[in-house]
Amino acid sequence: MNSNPSESPHWSSTTKLTISLLFLSSIVALLIRFSNLISPLVTAFIFAVVFYPIAEWIHKLLKLPWRLSVGILYIFIVVAIFGLLTLGGIALLDQIQGLINFLQKAIQNIPGILEEISQSVFYIGPFEIDLTSIDWAMIGNELLAVIQPVLARAGNVIGGLAGGAIGFAGSLFLSIIMSFFLVSESGGVRERIVKIDVPRYQKDIIKIGSEFNKIWNAFLRGQAIVF
Repeated sequence: MNSNPSESPHWSSTTKLTISLLFLSSIVALLIRFSNLISPLVTAFIFAVVFYPIAEWIHKLLKLPWRLSVGILYIFIVVAIFGLLTLGGIALLDQIQGLINFLQKAIQNIPGILEEISQSVFYIGPFEIDLTSIDWAMIGNELLAVIQPVLARAGNVIGGLAGGAIGFAGSLFLSIIMSFFLVSESGGVRERIVKIDVPRYQKDIIKIGSEFNKIWNAFLRGQAIVF
C-alpha cells in the first residue's frame, strides 16, 4: 500500500538523535549570539497576539483593508505609549531635580542652623542640656563631607536614568515595529502571525503549533488564576 505523499518522511532513531542535537546546539548558539534581541522579539510576539483581536475588530467595524486597519491601530498605540512615557519621564525628572534643589538649599542653611543650635540651652524638668559646649563646626564639616559627594553623584544618577529610559524606549519601539509586521503580514488570519513553511513537514509543524498554542493558553490561564 502506497504511503500518502503528504505525510512526513519517517526518521530513524539515529536521524532523530542527530537532528535533535543539531537543533539544540543551534538554539543555544542563537541564544548566546542574539541574547540582546530575545527580549524585544518575545515582546513583539506578545504584542502581536494581544493587538491582533483589536486590529480584527477595526477591520470588521470600519470595513477597511487589513493592512490599513493594522496601520491605524499601531499609529494610535505608538502615539499613546510614547506620549505617556514622555509625560511620565518629564514629571519624574522634574521631581528628581526638585529634590536635588531642595537638598542643595538645605546644605546652604546647615551653618545657620548649627549656629542657632550651638547657642541654645534646653531645660527638661530639673535637667539642663547645654549645647554650647559641643564643637558644632566639626559636626557641620562632617555633614558637608558626607552630603556633598552624594549630591555630586546625583547628576550621574539622573544621566543613568535618562540613558536607561532611552534604551527602554528604543527596545519598546523595536518590539512594536516587529509586532506590526507580524500582524500586518498575517493578512487577517491568526495562524499566519508566525508562519513556518518547510516542504513535506508542514503537517508536523501545524501539529506542533497546535500543541504549543494549547500549552501557552493553559499557562496564561494559570497565571491569571494565580494573579
